[in-house]
Amino acid sequence: MCCPMLTFSLPNEKELMFLTGKNTLNEAIESAKKYTDILVIKRGNKGSMVVSGEGLSDLPPFLNKNVVDAIGAGDSFNAGFIYKYIQGKDIAECQRFGNLTGACFHNCCRRYRCLPGYGNFPENSTGEVSG
Repeated sequence: MCCPMLTFSLPNEKELMFLTGKNTLNEAIESAKKYTDILVIKRGNKGSMVVSGEGLSDLPPFLNKNVVDAIGAGDSFNAGFIYKYIQGKDIAECQRFGNLTGACFHNCCRRYRCLPGYGNFPENSTGEVSG
């Protein structure tokens, strides 16, 4: 990895493997985790993984039945994760909110202001996103 001693790093799975030069996700995680306090790996329709001092968290994605376009979903995940992080929320809440914002973005087809207001995220107990 080119940037040692990061507080957190937010690559997707392919980016992490490219940056580390490793052939498997587990090898890439082992190689990268020594350079960052919190390693957040976006995995598309597999959800996300976080490796930190608290261990490893593999969180499934929110189900979105209305996907229009996935371009920008990773950036939306990053925004959601960082938004909760700077509020001082625990890593599990940052990851959950990142998954949610990434899933909600899929409805928009790359328009600005397409995400619902923070208080109106269409989430229910089954982990589905609608709207």
